Amino acid sequence: MATPSIVTSSLLVSRTVVTPAVGLAEVVTRRSIVPALVGASLACLVYAGALQTRVDVTSTIDPMATADKPAMTPHELEEALASAHKMAVVRAYAGALTGPALGAVGLAVALYLAFAVSTRRPAFTPTLAVSSYAQLPAALAKLLTVPALLSRAAVSPTELDNLLPSHLAALTGVTSPPALAGALSAVDLFSLWTLVLVVLGMRIVSGASLARAVATVVVLWLAYVGVVDLALPSLLAGGPK
Repeated sequence: MATPSIVTSSLLVSRTVVTPAVGLAEVVTRRSIVPALVGASLACLVYAGALQTRVDVTSTIDPMATADKPAMTPHELEEALASAHKMAVVRAYAGALTGPALGAVGLAVALYLAFAVSTRRPAFTPTLAVSSYAQLPAALAKLLTVPALLSRAAVSPTELDNLLPSHLAALTGVTSPPALAGALSAVDLFSLWTLVLVVLGMRIVSGASLARAVATVVVLWLAYVGVVDLALPSLLAGGPK
């Protein structure tokens, strides 16, 4: 099979974004995976490039003395800041290169299992294709964050999630308790867009009714939110506050 041209692949990505039902039908038929992952990774790389010029890791370094640790010398603090900045940049580029692909595989496995239980076992390759194109909204969100990132002299790691006010936590300014902030962060414009893409795509792949596809995807999403956005933040914060 000939490798799709750049123009054809770009048109498929744009159709999926503009007219999801039409684009996803073609995605499933062609079992297209690579164009979406390449596009998502490129968007994330642009974000990573902007991030390294603005990220301020000072807030992650504690130069003060404690009972079991002496205070940092200026030289030690300088080295710690340089190391923290380097690690932040490495994480950003590594995430840009591997994040969309890993996210697509993880989502495809979850969807495969969920639809195997709720309807019938879907074919995995078309499911992976749908999952790959479902990475596009999150990648676009990172791309839209770049102007906000570059408009600031420096940004701390804790501020990154709120630079693009697309979720309720950013709009309301709620930061605690962690469970509430996590729940509000989960209600995000780009996450909802992803859900729409997944529902439309998996309806085609599985042959399920729209209602069954919506129910399956929403239950899976709620389980993800419950673990990642509610339980983990509370545990990392030391339990319910």
